[in-house]
Amino acid sequence: MSEHVFDATQADFQQKVIEESFKRPVVVDFWADWCGPCRMLMPVLHQVIDSYHGQVALAKVNTDAEQTLAMQYGIRSLPTVAIFRNGEIADQFMGVQPEGAIRQFIEKHLQQAPDKDWLAIQQAIEDGQTDLAIEKLQARDDDKSRLQLAQLLMQAGRTDEARELWNALPHAVRSAPEAEKLASALELLTLQEKLTDKPEIGTAIGHIAAGAVENGIAALLQALENTQGDDREAVRQALVNALNLVDDPAQRAVFRRKMAATLFS
Repeated sequence: MSEHVFDATQADFQQKVIEESFKRPVVVDFWADWCGPCRMLMPVLHQVIDSYHGQVALAKVNTDAEQTLAMQYGIRSLPTVAIFRNGEIADQFMGVQPEGAIRQFIEKHLQQAPDKDWLAIQQAIEDGQTDLAIEKLQARDDDKSRLQLAQLLMQAGRTDEARELWNALPHAVRSAPEAEKLASALELLTLQEKLTDKPEIGTAIGHIAAGAVENGIAALLQALENTQGDDREAVRQALVNALNLVDDPAQRAVFRRKMAATLFS
């Protein structure tokens, strides 16, 4: 497997596909081991992608192992091949296609110029120039930009603006995989506002909002153990949302087991 052909999972789809698609087209092959046509198509895809010498990438998603991704992108037939540009599906086809048809499918998207303004925004974020990134995003008029703007506003403590922008986004954008963390963070802040009489829970959520996710989750687990009644359900909801903010799947699984053990002990 070349460096331009790789497996993608729920854990790294954002980085390998969504973010990468702002730099070059990323072809995503949704396949399964039991699917005969998938096995016929895959070597042809590999050969075509390799021939572009890095101008385009191929991400392979095993739908048996990554059922959530398959559902999120509405995959109902295998193989399905989608091409991502600038964070979104730009085109797709289903079934086995000849090499010439696959090349035509890719070529029309290679002709698109990269979104240089978006790349400049990402660089500003990476450099810590949040205000500049917010200003640039506010000047754009697309849902992808509005979603990232809501994320930055929340991180900057401008929660009301972030929530207003979030509520105005279409349902399809709010339910996309890349929106999951923002949805969870906003829900946590809503819970914090409701639980003013439970300072220990509010403090734990505050730690999470400040980036100390693991410390905040540990505090919520302790609160779950010591809380009963309706407040216990609120703590459980906070934990469910907080766990969506844990990047490491192994660490997330550890916290989930601890939560389950406390709930059912």
